[in-house]
Amino acid sequence: TRFMVPSPELVPLIEEVNQCMLTRISVLPGPVYDMVAPSIRRGKRVRGLLLLLCGLNAGASQDALNTAAAACELLHFATLVHDDIIDGHQERRGNPSVHTLTLAPAAVLTGDSIFSISLSMLLETGNPAIIGSVIRTMGEITMAELVKYVQDRQITFSREEYYAWITAKTASLFRSCAFCGAVLAGADTDLSYQYSRIGELLGIAFQIRDDILDYSEDILPGRVPGSDIRSGLVTLPLICYHDTCGMTRELEVWMQGIGTHADQAALLTDVRRSGALEVSREAAGRYGDLAEGIVRVLPPGRACFLPRLKPT
Repeated sequence: TRFMVPSPELVPLIEEVNQCMLTRISVLPGPVYDMVAPSIRRGKRVRGLLLLLCGLNAGASQDALNTAAAACELLHFATLVHDDIIDGHQERRGNPSVHTLTLAPAAVLTGDSIFSISLSMLLETGNPAIIGSVIRTMGEITMAELVKYVQDRQITFSREEYYAWITAKTASLFRSCAFCGAVLAGADTDLSYQYSRIGELLGIAFQIRDDILDYSEDILPGRVPGSDIRSGLVTLPLICYHDTCGMTRELEVWMQGIGTHADQAALLTDVRRSGALEVSREAAGRYGDLAEGIVRVLPPGRACFLPRLKPT
């Protein structure tokens, strides 16, 4: 599954963002830098690339965008460090999670330090709209995660709740990245909103596709199928399965939290066979189509990269 496949002309953009990120985190203590740099190098750069492409499309120069793109990528990475601690994930991007390489307090402080670095980089833009957008986004992300853990195992199969959750926890940062790119290009309020909406729609599509991967039979680097089920997490594939098959025995056992590994494996298999993954892919495609529709009515840009953002 791919979201953005960088063409040769985009690879240099990503490499400059990578170098900016590594340069900025070089202020961390040596052992901490060595601990996080491998995972940072392996990031997909989806959010930073979105910021770059929106900014370039709206008329900004790359030099004006690199720092903000790197800052948003570092901010995202800081949230992943904390997420891995909370969820107990042992790997991130094919490398050991930070908290598995050190004590938990040091891992928390590492995430905090990288978050601080990212905010300092955003301050360099001198743009209150950008700073305000990212701060509000961090509030959305942390509140969404807090609500999830406060409501532990209060399971519903509500599409409305699912979309609200992924909009806050994932699509909000996509939206903010697209907005930042447009603002750095000098876009007006209306045009900045159009770019923001593109980012949000792509973020929703991205998260649905990511949730589908948790049910995939393919073994992907750094991923173990079924982690959402083991965490008691309801995502769109499971909602579609419930809508199609109703309350099956496997689903009922899972909801009660008493299932064995064999029960979880059986539920995974049932979801795959039910057609739920195909329905979920269609949903992701619809959000991609909506984003593409907005791209097509944007004013002519100086770089025609945005049509390549549609999930595949």
